[in-house]
Amino acid sequence: MTRPLSKSTIHAVGLILTLLSAGNAFAADSAVERAGVFTQQQCPMTGINLAAVEHPVRATFDGRDINFCSEKCPSEFKANLARNLELLDKSIIDAQLPLYPKGGCIVDGASLPVAPDAAVSFVYGNLLVRLRSQECKARFNASPEQYLRGLESHVIAQQLPDYPLDVCVVSGDKLSGKDAMPVNYVLGHRLIRFCKRCDEYCAPRVLENPARYFRLIDIARTDPNFPPKAHQGFHTLEKLSHDAKSKASDDPSS
Repeated sequence: MTRPLSKSTIHAVGLILTLLSAGNAFAADSAVERAGVFTQQQCPMTGINLAAVEHPVRATFDGRDINFCSEKCPSEFKANLARNLELLDKSIIDAQLPLYPKGGCIVDGASLPVAPDAAVSFVYGNLLVRLRSQECKARFNASPEQYLRGLESHVIAQQLPDYPLDVCVVSGDKLSGKDAMPVNYVLGHRLIRFCKRCDEYCAPRVLENPARYFRLIDIARTDPNFPPKAHQGFHTLEKLSHDAKSKASDDPSS
């Protein structure tokens, strides 16, 4: 049985990992803002895989940014807003629950209930959060930045050892070596590792359409030859991204 981490340990681990992930300007970005990034891989209206969409259409409803595959989708979503937001929250919980980091409640450190439905689960922004009790939820809502950073530290600690790429998923620059300075970034309970050009180049591209880059990471996880364990230029990864989008377009189940 996994022993839950104390609140002080969670805070310390989060601080250490933040410092280790290259102290550049982008590391100061808010965890609350990252929680609001839309990371679902399907358009909530059509089900089309957003990895196949060059520039998704973004609309804001109830303070939440949502990506769509076409210009007509936001108006259709708004036509039955309450119901569509309810369905979106369910899809976010279903997609992110398998990724949710193991361990105790991020607020009080106690063990979460074994049954998924027994925990207090809710969507904050566009991010699944699981807590032990309604009291923990009240404490979370009073200081979300603190607890979201602790949650991100768990994701990094658990996914870093098995991360499938040794190059930046956007630029193709190496993540190891003398001048690498990789940045560990978390979106939708998924670790994405950037090169030192994170803030000026890589992160903005991923934030526009996370599904596109999640697709690349997923391919790398299942295909040991994607990409070769060597330096890859940006144009090479752009071609691989184009191939991934083509696969998404051809996949009837996407």
